[in-house]
Amino acid sequence: MQRAWAAFCLLVFAVVLLRTSWTCDDAYITFRTIDNAIHGLGLRWNPAERVQAFTHPAWLFLLLPFVAWTGEVYYTVQAVSAGIALGTLAVLLLNARSLGASVLVGIAALGSMAYVDFSTSGLENPLTHALLAAFVLLMAHVPRSAETPERWSLAIVLVATVAVLNRIDLAVLVGPAVLYRLYPYPWRTALRLALIGGSPFAAWELFSLVYYGSLVPNTAIAKLGAGIPASNFLYTGTLYLRNSVRWDPVTLPTAAICVLVALRRGGVERVLAVCMLLHVAYVVRVGGDHMSGRFLTPPFALALAMLSTWEVRAPVAVVGTLGLVVAGANALIPPLTSGPDALHLGLDRHVAHERGFFYRLSGLLRPEKDRPTHETLNTMRAKRDVEEGKKVDVRGMIGWYGYAAGPQIHVIDVLALTDPLLARLPTRDGRWRVGHYARDLPEGYEQAAIGEGRLADRELAAYYDDLQLVTRGPLFAPERWRAMARLAWSGDATIDAYCRRRCSIHNPPFLSGAGPSRNRTLDVHPHGIALRRAKGKAPWGIEIVGEPMPMQLEVRRVDHTNAVIDVEPGPVGGQEGWATTTVQLPTNVLPYTSVRLFAPGMELHSMKWLPREPQR
Repeated sequence: MQRAWAAFCLLVFAVVLLRTSWTCDDAYITFRTIDNAIHGLGLRWNPAERVQAFTHPAWLFLLLPFVAWTGEVYYTVQAVSAGIALGTLAVLLLNARSLGASVLVGIAALGSMAYVDFSTSGLENPLTHALLAAFVLLMAHVPRSAETPERWSLAIVLVATVAVLNRIDLAVLVGPAVLYRLYPYPWRTALRLALIGGSPFAAWELFSLVYYGSLVPNTAIAKLGAGIPASNFLYTGTLYLRNSVRWDPVTLPTAAICVLVALRRGGVERVLAVCMLLHVAYVVRVGGDHMSGRFLTPPFALALAMLSTWEVRAPVAVVGTLGLVVAGANALIPPLTSGPDALHLGLDRHVAHERGFFYRLSGLLRPEKDRPTHETLNTMRAKRDVEEGKKVDVRGMIGWYGYAAGPQIHVIDVLALTDPLLARLPTRDGRWRVGHYARDLPEGYEQAAIGEGRLADRELAAYYDDLQLVTRGPLFAPERWRAMARLAWSGDATIDAYCRRRCSIHNPPFLSGAGPSRNRTLDVHPHGIALRRAKGKAPWGIEIVGEPMPMQLEVRRVDHTNAVIDVEPGPVGGQEGWATTTVQLPTNVLPYTSVRLFAPGMELHSMKWLPREPQR
């Protein structure tokens, strides 16, 4: 009976994958890196510079031989993703401890919008799901004791290591469980197993340091260096969980129920439950993601694998099945009935249903008569630019464009995921979305990036010279390693000094006269928030409404500071407790082009010019 159910469930899952298969623009960042590697240009986004623009080395190395063999990327990646997803589900269904567990695993997998969406997409999730399933099954079936053959514990550590290589933040999900597994061994044995099992990760980090000049992907630098306060990330991370429950009432509730059951069962299951809680806490801490459910499929996959090892009795299976069916039917886009007609749901705060947005462009069965050939607007522009001999292009949506442009065009990513210099600069304004932190290009950067000029700012130009040595110089040249040391030792100070001169958040989008509201606030950026002055008569002063705390104003002309004014907060009023501070600008600072506010972490409601002295 269990085999028949598994066969039926796999058939339905295959049909669902066929109807929902898609590829996102971000995946083409990895695809361009693969294409460059196949053509002998190295593991890099732009052929001119060694930058790790991908977060999943294991996924990239898995895809590389398949793409090299077929000479095509779209259908190849779709086939590999679907094959892994089907294989993972087959293992869980066929090896489930009971028919009831097998039924619940199958219904949950078919009902989870996030799990179905990211079983394709071109991203690393299918391999993550497979590795976590293997990890849980080994943890559950291999006894934990010092008498257990070392080869089994070594296998567990190796699977965990490959999972971390597939996405480094999975260390939060598997790391504590690995420590729990090795604890019964004598410390020398445990250390030996950890070193041998972790050697693939150590080898990759050594390669990354030598080849890229960094131990972490450029994508991590871009997001960690955006200058967004941690409180904002906690807020958006909470919204991310809320969005998952609203749009996809199967994924997070199923994982939560499995956590509660596992905590009561104890043993290795309790450890895995704690790992799941830690992972969700990490997701909240980093602000979630702009793709609905993407970061929640790993704990969901771990929950499915854990569920498959339980003895589930018939009454529990019936109640669980009914609950999953009702929850799945209430998803905004139920996977079983979704397909080529998937709707774009728009933004839920910072979060989007990515498949609904991209399916019309890259879905396997999209409504257009022609098959997916990447002939989207971006790819057509890229081919036109190549024909016209264009050398450099600046854009935010870089995947399709970059892949179609090939190595002929140096593509600068304003979101900084693939750009080594912009990744180290803060986001340019207060209008950011999780994962989308746009930067201002330093003056002269487009030409400097292709070696036809230098940056206008002298200190930043010297910094960029070192960065180019690291990303473009001979690997083992002594001056390259000295440049790496200089960047590590004093690079942050150089960036901070540059941002004091030229970077800031400009003209935040506040609603004047809307009245105080916590929903219309912004935490002041560490490098300040600037209000640019319009042409015409100089204003009398400036009004600042926000959290009562000391401030500093810099009155500037372009990048020269005319005056620095220390300001104490004005009177506090209203239910929200805002301080309204009015500052008269001295006439001896004219002419000036902007005023920049420094008060790191201050919650700001509004900042505006006062054309004349306010009436008392």
